[in-house]
Amino acid sequence: MCENKWKTMTAALFIAAAGALAAPANATLIANTVTATGNGLGPSTAIVGAGAEFAGIWGAINFDFGANTLTLTRAPNGGPLSWTGWGNYTFSGFTDVITGFSVDPLLSQQFSGSPLSNFSFDTHSLTINFDTFGTQNKNSILVYNIATISAISAISAAPIPEPATTALFGLGLLGVAISRKRKNLG
Repeated sequence: MCENKWKTMTAALFIAAAGALAAPANATLIANTVTATGNGLGPSTAIVGAGAEFAGIWGAINFDFGANTLTLTRAPNGGPLSWTGWGNYTFSGFTDVITGFSVDPLLSQQFSGSPLSNFSFDTHSLTINFDTFGTQNKNSILVYNIATISAISAISAAPIPEPATTALFGLGLLGVAISRKRKNLG
């Protein structure tokens, strides 16, 4: 009797583990290769990781992508600076599908002008308009929240389990089958 409980519990654990592993992963921008265009922006391509990936307006502003954010900070190279007519800065080539792009009002401080309201996104790119940027001081910070989903999830609503998950689920079913066969033979 105790042996059957052990087998049933083992099979249930395998099935539960397979279900947990089949859950879809959260999308993140980390390790994405991003291409950037804009007035005085460099480099033209960067991999999202630690630190600022791009510097714009000839080094006066830093663009730092996080897992699900884009943070703009004034480079610590002087006092207030008024920027006007810099045009669009576009970041493209994201692996995951972008589903939202918005200013985080709680984290953004002392920024003014068009980047607060004149920005857009499509499935794999973000655009920020710098035509009227206002006066920014060295403590200015602007944080955008970026919502993404994995490209696979965007194609299909149902997550596709990894091969290891499928194998683990199969082992659980095999354990249940062996347990039942032994019960029927014994």
